This record gives sequence, C-alpha cells and structure tokens, in this order.
Amino acid sequence: ALARSIELEPCCPSTLHNAGVAHARAEDWAQAEDAFRRAVEQDDTVPRRYLKLGLVLVQRRDVDGAERVARQLRRMDRSMVRQLERAIRAVR
Repeated sequence: ALARSIELEPCCPSTLHNAGVAHARAEDWAQAEDAFRRAVEQDDTVPRRYLKLGLVLVQRRDVDGAERVARQLRRMDRSMVRQLERAIRAVR
C-alpha cells in the first residue's frame, strides 16, 4: 500500500516520511535514507524528518553525514537534536 502511495504521490513529503519509517523498521537503511532525503527535499521545515534522516545515517555509520544533519536540526529544534547527538556519540 505504501509503495502504491508513493507511486501516486511521489513528491508528497508525508508519504515519503512514512516510507522512510517503514524502511527503517525493516532495517533497509539505504531505502530509508533515500525516502527521508526526498521528504526533506520536498519540505525542509519539519524537524522530525531531519532527526529520522540523521538516525538512519548513524545506522549506516555515516557519522559525517549525521553531523551535517545535526547542525541543520540544531537550528530548527535544539531539544530534538540531543537524541541525534547521543546516537552519534554512541557510534564513535
């Protein structure tokens, strides 16, 4: 059903975000990263999307990428960035 939603609305940030969540739950990190990146590209005003993207990057051991996302997220929501910073510290 989610694949069909993306097919019908490939630029809908909420649908892309939900796809990222589903891929992350399945531990399909590459697909999750792609979905969250696309969601952020479509609407860059939602801090939770940056958090999810950063957490996926941590899972992929892309610490530099996660730190870049954390810098963006820090400007948007200081309380939300703490979760991402903890995850980054845990993989160093």
